[in-house]
Parts: sequence; C-alpha cells; structure tokens
Amino acid sequence: MDVPAIPIPLGATITDREPIVQHVRSAIDLIAAGGAQRVTLIGFPGAERLLPRAQILAGEAGLTARAVWQADGTGCDITIERVR
Repeated sequence: MDVPAIPIPLGATITDREPIVQHVRSAIDLIAAGGAQRVTLIGFPGAERLLPRAQILAGEAGLTARAVWQADGTGCDITIERVR
C-alpha cells in the first residue's frame, strides 16, 4: 500500500489514526515478529514531530526509536530497532 508523505504541520497533534503512525506500528510489528532487526522510515516531512510518539510506541514493544538527522539539519528519518 502506497501512502503519500504528507507534511506534518507545526504544532499538529499526532494521533494513532495518522497514516505515518501506521507505518511506525508496522515497523514495530515487523521487528517484534523477527522479520527485521532494524527498520528506518525515510522521507516523511515533519518526522521530527512524530519522533516522541514513535519512541513511546517502540518502548511499549521493548524497542527503541531514534532520529537520524539529515546532513543539512532540515529534518530526520526514524530508525526503530531492538534495544541493545
């Protein structure tokens, strides 16, 4: 399923119904099921505003979520992985 990357407006509240949160949940499910050790979600405008929610969801599954900042500092990707 191809979900377009829609920018997250400044000050927006991220709800669990947002398509981007479903990508986070899918990544967590994939890792928890043993299908991958790490998943990086890339190219989502405004992903830095999603990071706190991703960290909570990952933590609840015994995983970690961290930002991978772009070289120019304009945004980030989110990597979800097992806690080392």
